[in-house]
Amino acid sequence: MSERQLLAIEAFMTVVETGGFTRAALQLGTSKSVISRRIAQLEDSSGIELLRRSTRRVHLTEEG
Repeated sequence: MSERQLLAIEAFMTVVETGGFTRAALQLGTSKSVISRRIAQLEDSSGIELLRRSTRRVHLTEEG
């Protein structure tokens, strides 16, 4: 597994644990956009939507 994939998995797990992209970014010491890109890459590579995003909430999908 590549470092990029591990970072994407870490971002996903942190979003789930903290309940949001902003909190995950703060915890990981990066920006919200980096977290978003990492999760998008993870979803693209797996072909599965892991999170449902709205303007105020993030929901884990059944597959996620």
